[in-house]
Amino acid sequence: MPLNCNMHDNLEVACLYGYELEVEMTNGALFCGRAVTTETRPGPMEVLVLNVKGQHLVIAMTEIRIIRAITTNPYFSQLDINPQ
Repeated sequence: MPLNCNMHDNLEVACLYGYELEVEMTNGALFCGRAVTTETRPGPMEVLVLNVKGQHLVIAMTEIRIIRAITTNPYFSQLDINPQ
């Protein structure tokens, strides 16, 4: 399921400005890193690319539960991507 436009716009801003994010996965795992980009991959599958300790981590949006902004910003503090 594609993200709604508002959430996608907020993620694009996070990538544009390189916000630090905490990503909580549906399986409970947590990742912290700098937002790099969003992409649509074959399938189609939307992904978020994070820079985590110098490595690009590609995360499927369907596996993300919540994204929290660590970087203070005027756009969002938390995005509930796939709330349970």
